[in-house]
Amino acid sequence: MTERWLLPASILGGSVIIALGLYFGLSARVQPPTPTGSTSAIGAASGTPSPASVPVPSSPSPDVRVEDPAALAVRDKQTVDASLRALHAGWVEKCWKPALTHNPTPSRSRYAVNVSFDAAGRQVILGISELRGESRPDVGQCLRQQVLSLSVEPGAGSRNVSTEILFP
Repeated sequence: MTERWLLPASILGGSVIIALGLYFGLSARVQPPTPTGSTSAIGAASGTPSPASVPVPSSPSPDVRVEDPAALAVRDKQTVDASLRALHAGWVEKCWKPALTHNPTPSRSRYAVNVSFDAAGRQVILGISELRGESRPDVGQCLRQQVLSLSVEPGAGSRNVSTEILFP
């Protein structure tokens, strides 16, 4: 009879130990907030203000150029579209024409392209998706096998660009 309760009791006991460890481990790291404008005990002894009382500039300095995010997004999309247009003729020869000779239907295809860039403007992620009923899987697979290295002008933070590729 006691063996029947051994497993549930062990699970419950282990869960309690883990919960207590998390509670005491995380609560030891929480520090009470210091009032703004006051000095800490160390700062009072040394005469230096605490980090909470150091003023933080609310706006960037005049020599730092901050761009409008909407304008940056439009410029990034134009850059990616121009890069894809430059590669399109090669893709027609390498992916579209062989697929079309193998199976002539459908005669048109559309693919969604999503590209993510880091703050330096380098490509981080590239996704090429087939659109249901509008894409050929064989061409989509060929496009995904192509090595693309797109880039945009550096900006503030990471950005994402979504566009389309149309065939033929």
